[in-house]
Amino acid sequence: MPVPSSTVVIVSGPVRILINKKWKQRFCVIAKTPPYSASMKLFVYKEASDYKKSIDLVGQSPYDLVYGLDSEPAWKNERSSVRSILILTCHERLVLLGFSGPTELKPWHEKIAMTVQGSEGRLHVQACRICFYPEPAEACKQLAVWELQFIKRYMVNESLKSFIFEGDIGCGKFRGMQYFACEQRQRVYTDMKAAYQNRPLSSMSAAG
Repeated sequence: MPVPSSTVVIVSGPVRILINKKWKQRFCVIAKTPPYSASMKLFVYKEASDYKKSIDLVGQSPYDLVYGLDSEPAWKNERSSVRSILILTCHERLVLLGFSGPTELKPWHEKIAMTVQGSEGRLHVQACRICFYPEPAEACKQLAVWELQFIKRYMVNESLKSFIFEGDIGCGKFRGMQYFACEQRQRVYTDMKAAYQNRPLSSMSAAG
């Protein structure tokens, strides 16, 4: 199905998902939107046809946000035909996806692992906007820019070791929650606060 240019489907297909201690057959989609987000979105449908009816993943509420993963290729339970599981570290919970064996698990694990690492780069807090560019800078052809007037909220999440902010519809394809794993997240937060109050910034190139 066609999807918006700001949405990238990482992997999709029929899998089993552990819900209320029971394995249930579902059609799952993992997508990344927008491209500079540090998280992915997990969408869960009862049938593949429900996904095909969907027009815009950006406008849908995901089942959860995905930040990391692990796997058990040789998992075994006599009560279930599931032989391999993918463990997704999500915002609200751990999500377990079940597969009939390592062969079925492998493409899901590889595609998600390549994406969940995210893009490395730098955040720049300026007087009226915040920018992100991947490194190395000389090879970068895209620059993500969020005008401060369109940022609804921002915060530091120590459990995720991230600086987080939310852009509204004025941010275009870069709207929504943005998660940046950042060692200097507190300094980025301080600079954002200073920019909103029209005070001098401690640094014009905070590390991302």
